[in-house]
Amino acid sequence: MKKRLILFIAVVALCSCNKSTSDENAFVVEGSISGIDVNGETVFLVKLDEETNKFVVLDSVVIKNNIFLLKGTADTVEVGIIYVDDMFDMEIVLEPGKINVSVLSDLIFTRSGTTFNDTLQSLYTQFDAIRKKQDEQIKQFSESDRTPEQALELDLKLYALSNEYTDALISFIKSNMDNSVGQYFAVNYLEHFDIEIQEELLNLADDKFKSKDKIQTVINNLDKTKKTIGTSFKNFTLTNPKGKKASLSDYAGKGKYVLVDFWASWCAPCRRSMPYLVSLYDKYKAKDFEIVGVSLDDDKTAWTNAIDNLRMTWVQLSDLKGWNSEAARIYNVNSIPHTLLLDKGGKIIALNPHGIMLDKKLEELLK
Repeated sequence: MKKRLILFIAVVALCSCNKSTSDENAFVVEGSISGIDVNGETVFLVKLDEETNKFVVLDSVVIKNNIFLLKGTADTVEVGIIYVDDMFDMEIVLEPGKINVSVLSDLIFTRSGTTFNDTLQSLYTQFDAIRKKQDEQIKQFSESDRTPEQALELDLKLYALSNEYTDALISFIKSNMDNSVGQYFAVNYLEHFDIEIQEELLNLADDKFKSKDKIQTVINNLDKTKKTIGTSFKNFTLTNPKGKKASLSDYAGKGKYVLVDFWASWCAPCRRSMPYLVSLYDKYKAKDFEIVGVSLDDDKTAWTNAIDNLRMTWVQLSDLKGWNSEAARIYNVNSIPHTLLLDKGGKIIALNPHGIMLDKKLEELLK
């Protein structure tokens, strides 16, 4: 599980690979593999123990003839993960019954046979369709032959498609907030959504879900963030790429709407969203709109190269202290991209507006 398990402390094996499935809550996972060669490798079925924040191994088996069989019991419906180390990992729902799994590549999987696995597959079917559209867009131009205009057009289309992923995920969570499958995705992604979406999903959640430590952190951060709406900006002084000191107060409260954009060269979501922000800046910069970029980089060369490569022509500031940035501390920035929009007098009027949401907000303000 090359990406996900590294994020947690350890894998704890608590169950035997020969666990009986005679219980009425028993499940069997029948898997087939056609897209990658994993014969002889061990496939694991794990779930996250929320109390210890460690993965628990439920079953494991050596893959033979491109098939595998995993067994266990599910006292409650919850999400588990099937993985072969450094090759693939996929989510399934642990629930009584026969679960069919197909591994078609290291990115494409299907799961079916039980109620919630069919539900989960509906989400990934949407994801697969979006990914195919992304691949089709990329194939339109070979990288070496793309003009700057074509590259920008492609970036904007890919960014729009990335928003489709988010929209599909949010819709799925909304429809499943009353079960552990929707709540699994909410726990993992809630903090990354716009505050309006966070509030909407939390309003659908029960008290047990809200009591989870990670969700309590989201709720506390949301409360802090909401209290800043309508307040005046807090000033900070950083350095621009030429080494000169500059402050937010040099731009905020000076008769322009100002977007403060926290980002970093190493942040993939930031880079994906930047072409759209470039297009918005070109659209509104002559209409009393300014952007102040605040980088959480700690490498000046990486920072300045990203500014050039991403064609970011607005104000850029940083103290090159990464997450220890003074500006990030002042504004309680825990994830990026993170934005706040100031009115012409310097008051905060919107938190984390991005993409189309930001475009609509600016269109309304600057019409």
